[in-house]
Parts: sequence; C-alpha cells; structure tokens
Amino acid sequence: FGAACRPTGGRIYRGGQLVAMREMIREGSNESREPTDSLLETRELTMDSLLDKKDDDYCDFNKLREKAEISRRMEIQLQDMEFKGDLTFETDSVYGAVIAMPQIARCMGWNQTFLALCFRSFLLLGLNYVFQVSALIFISEESQVMDVLGGKMHLCDYGKRLDECKNFAKHPGCVGPGGTAFKPPRLYGFDAWNVRKWARDNLVALFEGDEEVIANLNDIEKVDPGEYGIENSNCRLFACFLFTLAEVQAALKILELIWILWSIPTMADSWVFWREDGDDLDPLGSLKFRTAGMPLGWKMLNFVIVVLPKIFLLCEVYWMGFRFLMDTAGIIDLVLGAMAMDFILTFDELILESFDSECTKTIMERIEGFVVDQTDEEDFLEDAQSGGRKVFWGSIFLATPRRLIIVITVLITFVQLYYMVHCQVDPETNSWASKPTMLPNTTQYSLRNLLYNYVPPQIDEETGEPVWAWQPVAVTTTSTTPSNTSAGSNTSDG
Repeated sequence: FGAACRPTGGRIYRGGQLVAMREMIREGSNESREPTDSLLETRELTMDSLLDKKDDDYCDFNKLREKAEISRRMEIQLQDMEFKGDLTFETDSVYGAVIAMPQIARCMGWNQTFLALCFRSFLLLGLNYVFQVSALIFISEESQVMDVLGGKMHLCDYGKRLDECKNFAKHPGCVGPGGTAFKPPRLYGFDAWNVRKWARDNLVALFEGDEEVIANLNDIEKVDPGEYGIENSNCRLFACFLFTLAEVQAALKILELIWILWSIPTMADSWVFWREDGDDLDPLGSLKFRTAGMPLGWKMLNFVIVVLPKIFLLCEVYWMGFRFLMDTAGIIDLVLGAMAMDFILTFDELILESFDSECTKTIMERIEGFVVDQTDEEDFLEDAQSGGRKVFWGSIFLATPRRLIIVITVLITFVQLYYMVHCQVDPETNSWASKPTMLPNTTQYSLRNLLYNYVPPQIDEETGEPVWAWQPVAVTTTSTTPSNTSAGSNTSDG
C-alpha cells in the first residue's frame, strides 16, 4: 500500500535508494569476485533495515489508499463469521462422543482400543438417558401426584395484584383460592396456608353443632388462615425468561446437530489425517481429527439414538420446568428453580467429564468442525455485483437480536399455554383462577405416565365420578369465610 506502511524501527529506504543500493552492490561484485567486509556490512544493513521488528509492521488504517475496499471486504468477512463457518458437534458432551468416536474408530480400522472407547461412549449415553429420565419422573411425580394429593391448586394469578388489593369493589380480581380478598399481611406460602386452613377446618368439624363457636372460627377477624398467592409476578416472569433462554440455546444445539448430519457427505470419508512431517514415535501428536462424511447407516442411527431422544427430553424438561416455575410462589424458590431445572439438560456434559476416559476427552478436544462455507473471492464479487446490497441486508440481519426474539416468542406462547391448560377465568372476579384438580389413582409416576403426560384420576365407586382434590370456593367479601365442609377442602383430609 505504498509508502504509508513501513517498519517503525531501523533505517528506512525508499524505492530509489533501494535501486541505488543494489547497483552499488552489483558494481562492487564486478570489481572483485570476493565480497569485502564493507559490502557485507552494507548488505546486512539493508536487510536489517527492511526486516527488523516484523511484529510492529503496522500502520494507521486511515492512511491506506485502498481503505474503502478493505473496509468493504472486512464487512463481508465479519458477517460471514455470523452466518457461515464451521459446524461442530458438542465436543464436551456424551452426545458428541457417541457420534464422533465410531467414525474415528472406522478410520483407524476398528482396533481394540477404539472399540473399547466406542463401547464406553454408548454405555455412558445410556446412563445419561437413565439419569435425565429419572429426574423428569421424580419432578413430574411431585407436581402431578404429591402436590395434588396435598390439595395444591395451580397458582395462576392468585396474588398477582397484591398491592392493588385495598378495595375489593374496585379490584375484584384480588381473591385467593380460599375465597377471601387478599391483603399483604394475609399472604402465605402454600404449606403454611394449607396447615392453617387444615387446623381451622378441623376445629369447625370438631365443634359441629355449636353455632357460636363455628361462627367465631369462620370469622377471619378472629381466626384467619390467610390466603395463598404469588409473592412477585414479575419475578416469576423473569425466572421463566431465564429458563426459556437456556432451553432455546439447547434447542439451537439440536438444530445444529441436525444440520451437521444433513450437510456432511453421505459417504465413508476419513476423519483422521496424518501430518506430512509426522513423528512415528508420537503418532497421536501427528494426527488431526476433522468432521467429515458419514455413511447413511450411521446417520440414521445417530438420528434415532441421539437426535430424537434429545428432542423428547428438551420438550419434557421445558414443559415440566415451565409449569413448575409458573406454580411456584416464593421469590427465592423461583430463582433457584430456574437454575435447577436447566441442570437436567447438562447431565450429558457432567457424565462425559466425570466418567469418560482421558483418551476420548483428548480426541474430542482436538476434533475440528465441518466447513460448510468460507469467505472467498466469490463473496466479494457477489457483493460488488449487487451494488453493496448484500452487505446492507447482512447488516440489517446482524442488527436483529434473533435469539432474543425467539426466546420472547417461546415465552409468550408457553405462558398462554399454561393459562389455557391449568387456569380458567372466574366469572365473579374476572381473573385467572385454578381449574379444579382431581385425585390421582396412584402415588407412583412411571415412564408410561411421562410419555403420555397423564395420570388417571381416582374414581368414586358409588357415583362413578372422579374424586376432586380441590375445587374453587364461593367468593366471600365480608369478614367471614365460607364453611369448608365441602367445596374448597382437601378431599384427602376427609
């Protein structure tokens, strides 16, 4: 780029001076076949001046004559870093090891060592599925069986407008599952509220027939069990956003895995390459591992044993975790729950790190991705032919927070789904209240229940109707609460 870029140290020679120096050296060579010490010093001075301090051989970018063209090409290269590049497996996950190790073993001739590594990878994959499915079953059993047996209803919008619940007439939505209006001092967690309500209901049953005692027990000014509701609705939404962010990232990894299996050639390419100057005494250090073509049979097997289970686990974890967070009332429980639910999908990384061999981990760290497309002269030519439109639309696309839009869209969709499945609009309060819950017919939650996401309800032998675990109670706006002899009481208490 002309005289603008020159070494910062040493003597500087311009073009004419370099020509004169070469002529002087040539003339000296003609006079004497053997170079003198002065000629050698001159030659060394010339080379030292031109080559000294290579690391500092930079100049101000704004002084370049071709600055505009370089800037345009740099734009294309930066955009291609976002839209192109290498596709890589999860090298820190047991999923990536199950996909890559058999292909490397195939290229190494299925020797005994790689057969052992492949067997161990598949064994750890099965162990990973056992751990993840077990965690899902336990969480589902707690939310769909044990909570229901304890009389817990869905949280919906109970306590959402707690600060506004000062005038029931102006804010009719401030009614809890007990049928009374919310007030900040009357807000409790479910366990505390359920125990207080249970004690009040049993005292009412104990003094049945004594109207004066029952009236005093039903007067919330004297015996107040309180109400159950959410402590902070914004915190619940924030926790759901964090959880959704992690699950969307997991979904994008699955999409990348599918795209890799689709993009790589369907042939038995080599995944192992030997360096030309490789050392026979250090064969592992002379090998390079790179993602390449895969036979069709292996592609189909990886799709069945890796991709499909990952999709199933992601859907189950997200729906179970989202419902768990939406039914969580405490602030601390929400924040900790959002982080704990995502931990289930990281079992694969933990298992690889804890149980896999150093051989597999070393190979997975060194494996290179599959190059789909790279920036080349055709990209520069395409942008020039389009009049710069390629860079313009690439900039628009780059400025758009695509993943944030995806996360918000998924979050809104599942919030609406939660309200549609578990809540209903109370006509008296015009707010979202929990739907009635039915007692399960078992205390165990099996893999079949997880697959169908359904627990059969308990059926009354006399009426043939489901037994209700909880039903909404009538709204009470006075100082007394309704009698809990039927509706609103936990059926299991009776």
